[in-house]
Amino acid sequence: MELKLKDGDYVADASGELARAEGIEELAQRVVMKLTARRGGFPLMPDYGSRLYKLPAIKPSQRLLAAQQYVIEALEGEEDLHLRSLDIRYLKVDWMELELVFDYGKEALTITTRI
Repeated sequence: MELKLKDGDYVADASGELARAEGIEELAQRVVMKLTARRGGFPLMPDYGSRLYKLPAIKPSQRLLAAQQYVIEALEGEEDLHLRSLDIRYLKVDWMELELVFDYGKEALTITTRI
């Protein structure tokens, strides 16, 4: 169990204690953290994070393939988690929103994150 985060802050439960994320919620939180952290940004964990921040510099025609590669690379080691689909929506010139659907055992996990 990991401490529960919302918008980068710890979440308190009804008694004022720090809430914990469990199960699919814990997995979703871990996936978002790995996708939004810059790969190589933590000296003691050089393989932690993703290269999704590089997408704006890639030709639009090649972004989907690169995004898929970066997601798979970032989530290597997450057992039973398989990328089913990835969609890129353009919000502004260099701002994108990724909608990812994963298969996790018999469950589906949908995550939306901005780049």
